[in-house]
Amino acid sequence: MTAETAGGAAPTSRPDNTPPRTGQRAGADPAGESRAAREAMVARLEADGDLGPGPVREALLALDREV
Repeated sequence: MTAETAGGAAPTSRPDNTPPRTGQRAGADPAGESRAAREAMVARLEADGDLGPGPVREALLALDREV
């Protein structure tokens, strides 16, 4: 038994070896919030004239958001 498992620091990964997620609130809707954030980002880029219709716009809307 190491110091980490004997009441020390919490594990840094989950049993499936993925890193723990941070910044999520209890009861939050990550998928809905992510979609709204992507749509807002695309709207800002379009309003600034930096993005138009096409495959890049569609890809930005489809990407998962990293938190």
